[in-house]
Amino acid sequence: MRRGAVGVAIVALLGATQLPAQRGRRGAASSTMNAPPLKGVTISFHGTVKEVTKKLMLLQADDNQLMTFRCTSKTKFFDGDQNIKGNEVDLDSAATVDVVEDNDLKFLALTVRLDPSQKKPHGLITR
Repeated sequence: MRRGAVGVAIVALLGATQLPAQRGRRGAASSTMNAPPLKGVTISFHGTVKEVTKKLMLLQADDNQLMTFRCTSKTKFFDGDQNIKGNEVDLDSAATVDVVEDNDLKFLALTVRLDPSQKKPHGLITR
């Protein structure tokens, strides 16, 4: 009788322990999957230029959202058909920016096209 009780106790203890091969395999709880950047997709934004530096451009979109775009040597600025430098862009001028997603999923400006200005030429006088 005693042997039976000891045998049952040993089986109960062994059954409660977990063997190394029986451990569950789980990934890290904090890891998240990031979506890759969209390749070949160009997005256009229209708004008012608020700031332009060598590395970034701030554009206030038509819905009053302030958007930041990266500028690189690939970024081209146009005033009409003329190619201009980024530091020649007047602040508070209307522009359309064509952007793509960079490798870190931030917007990279490809082209910045200033809208035709509403200014009158200096030679014309209206009465």
